[in-house]
Amino acid sequence: MKRFIFSAIALIVTATACTESGIIDKPEFYGNPIVFDTYIGKHPVTKAENINIDYVEQSLENGGGAQIYAFKCPTGDATLSNADYSSAYLNGRLVSTSGAWTYYVYNGTNWVLDEAYWPDGKGLGFVAYNLAAEQNIVDETKTTTQFDFEVMDAVMDQVDLLVTPFTYGTDNGAPVSLTFKHLLSRVGFKVLPTSATGADIHIHQITLRGSFPKFGRVDMTAAKPVTSGSNTTQTTPIIIPNTAGAYASEYNLFNANRSFSITCAECLDDNNNLVAKPIFANTFNEPTQDADKVLAEKSRYMMIMPGAQTNAIVEVNYSLGSSSEPLYAKVPLTATENFKPFEAGKAYEFVLTIASAAMEFSAEIVEGDWNTPTSEDI
Repeated sequence: MKRFIFSAIALIVTATACTESGIIDKPEFYGNPIVFDTYIGKHPVTKAENINIDYVEQSLENGGGAQIYAFKCPTGDATLSNADYSSAYLNGRLVSTSGAWTYYVYNGTNWVLDEAYWPDGKGLGFVAYNLAAEQNIVDETKTTTQFDFEVMDAVMDQVDLLVTPFTYGTDNGAPVSLTFKHLLSRVGFKVLPTSATGADIHIHQITLRGSFPKFGRVDMTAAKPVTSGSNTTQTTPIIIPNTAGAYASEYNLFNANRSFSITCAECLDDNNNLVAKPIFANTFNEPTQDADKVLAEKSRYMMIMPGAQTNAIVEVNYSLGSSSEPLYAKVPLTATENFKPFEAGKAYEFVLTIASAAMEFSAEIVEGDWNTPTSEDI
């Protein structure tokens, strides 16, 4: 009997805190300094449950920070259509320095610290994306409002893509609060034995097969309205897959000559209950050293282009105990009313339930905040 566990977790990453700028003097023809409110989360996990302050606070050289643009708008008018996109008022990077968010611009040679001020008599519309995604942006398509994003073939090279909705602000003394949204679909895997024996479970490869567009267009001035009741409360940025371009037919979780092993007894929690444990890619077992954990987390998840899949399947190559006999499981990811592979901004956790001599897929769908631990989080 084959069953499924689909943990589809909706997500929002919200900016919540900041410190005041230390600027004392300012040009008379500008308004007050622009202060950004960009505190995100608590726990540093790359491409995992959390996209947070430590993830974004890394140095520019390590992909930290955010690329930000601002466009002048008529005061009091927050509509996308009324922004002046002909010239970006701000075009730079937000970087965390000693706990405060600072603004950098490129001077033709280096990124240098600069001061950002409100324009006199105008509001601003802000858009931003995480700089960790820069390596996967197609350079020749990038403008101040849009770019093409590529999902890499190797899971190790895939990155999370976060973009803010168009955020309007005025010189009223309040900080600009930026909310980053995940645009891709995240896919992870866990293993759950049916008994707490000392037997070993060896996962040799996990392959996700289907038809996945490799490129998508992000237009930061185009967004999907989000309606709550009778009111439209915010806009969610979107990525449009390029269905006329290149496709990937499969993603392999492990690199060549890698596997993951765990004993059934290692899946016991403090109350001696069996719980699902995450499968770490490109390690031979669950990492214990901090450096190994960082490397493992970076490749624990597949980050794929969202879109409806009619023929997606998961294939698992595994073995049990001391046996070298390869075992295989192949499960179609059939869409249902409650499960639609794969939607933007949702995280899918597939739980592989291992019985004494076979593999089953069992489960539930868990809806919640990507950054909020659930009973399935390990």
